[in-house]
Amino acid sequence: MSVMHCCADIEGMLRFYNKPGSLEGVFTNNENGRKLSDDEAREYLHACLDKGWKVLPMGGCDNFDYQTGCKGHPDEKEGSVL
Repeated sequence: MSVMHCCADIEGMLRFYNKPGSLEGVFTNNENGRKLSDDEAREYLHACLDKGWKVLPMGGCDNFDYQTGCKGHPDEKEGSVL
């Protein structure tokens, strides 16, 4: 069995979290650990879209594509990639 990491669709997040304040605390500033405000989170998501990104990683992934998500990871037993 291969390992795949989850990702979040950026446009989908903006549609789903459409109520004011609904993105409060969803993202964390990597530099200082502070949770982003709703406005900061929306700015971040729009900046990601401006870069041409479609998805964001949910957790650590060293084989991530911002268009399609996790590209898969080798199965330790079989050496295959999903």
